Amino acid sequence: MFEQDFRDGVPGGVSLPAFTDITDTALLRRFESLGPDCEFGFVQRHAGVEPLSLFRFTSAPAGTFLRAAAERFKGVAAPDSIEIFQDSKTPEWFCRIEPYGFVFHTGQYAGASDPDAVKLEQKRRLPFMLRLFLHELESARRIFVRGGNSTFEEVTAICDAIGAYGRGIVLWVTLADERNRPGSVRRHSERLYIGYIERFWTMASTGFNGCLDQWLSICRNVNAMVFDGVTDEVLPRLVRANRPNLLAGRPDWIRLSGQAGAAPASDTRFYLLSADQRFPHSMTASIRVDDLMPDTIYIASLEIWITEAFSGHSVGVLFAGLPSVSFRNADLGMREGWQTVWTTAKCPPSGSLAVAMAIEGHSGDLIFTRNPRLFEGCCL
Repeated sequence: MFEQDFRDGVPGGVSLPAFTDITDTALLRRFESLGPDCEFGFVQRHAGVEPLSLFRFTSAPAGTFLRAAAERFKGVAAPDSIEIFQDSKTPEWFCRIEPYGFVFHTGQYAGASDPDAVKLEQKRRLPFMLRLFLHELESARRIFVRGGNSTFEEVTAICDAIGAYGRGIVLWVTLADERNRPGSVRRHSERLYIGYIERFWTMASTGFNGCLDQWLSICRNVNAMVFDGVTDEVLPRLVRANRPNLLAGRPDWIRLSGQAGAAPASDTRFYLLSADQRFPHSMTASIRVDDLMPDTIYIASLEIWITEAFSGHSVGVLFAGLPSVSFRNADLGMREGWQTVWTTAKCPPSGSLAVAMAIEGHSGDLIFTRNPRLFEGCCL
């Protein structure tokens, strides 16, 4: 299912172990964040994983985390320790736990939620979340992830603190260097693994901008070492082998209409908006794919060519009737060249998905398309 990425300079002679065939969704359910920020929480979200996790969307500095661990995090469940405040850059209400300085996202916003009501909700929620977190520490069913700008000394201390509760394993994700390529993993000890990433995320209004593919490579490597019994001390970056395209061999799902001029390449299809279609939105006839894995993330992609004369406002792909977990629509500033649009969604219990192309445009707008693809996973 996987192969080495030799473009990353993997040393010769490193063998590729046989990895368990596991979806991205199932894989990331085996991990739980220890902070210090929200990045890994968003990695899980892109794989369709939304666990109840105390530190998933939490600012948790190492020093206060260690103090809290020594006290069994008792201040988290103390009602008087909760403060609700609003950051100057966002309308969201945040929750601060004063004994430790932990800051939690609440998902509630000014104008829609009263701060007193948010505080009451957090007083009810946090004790439950703490009990769940302590259970995970003691049962050691999860691999605990620490990212951000933590130091080696901080992480080894956190690993020791986690060890006081059970045999929990810690994955520390830090920046790659000349010796350690992005997506690779080293086993430092029986309970501490180090994964390497090209860069960490930054807060962006356009959405998550972290290195999702490298995070998945790290998690698959650690999963192999911990759960699959792989004994290698170092695993290189892994990339997806050619996953089966679930749209291969299916009838053309891009509905053709109107007249087209010379296509940019012989293997393309064209889509020309006509006056009898609804505006400003138009969606192609969808193609349904059955016998998929429920509760698993799938990604659909399509290469498109936007002509210079295109006057529309949006071109993309979608799963009809389902919300997108993440997506990339066309860059309308890029004309007369190929680009890829994609979307991800979680497969419903029916095990069926319907893929379509969506255009917000005007009569006469023309685009070319090629290479429609659908496969399991949350990144290309």
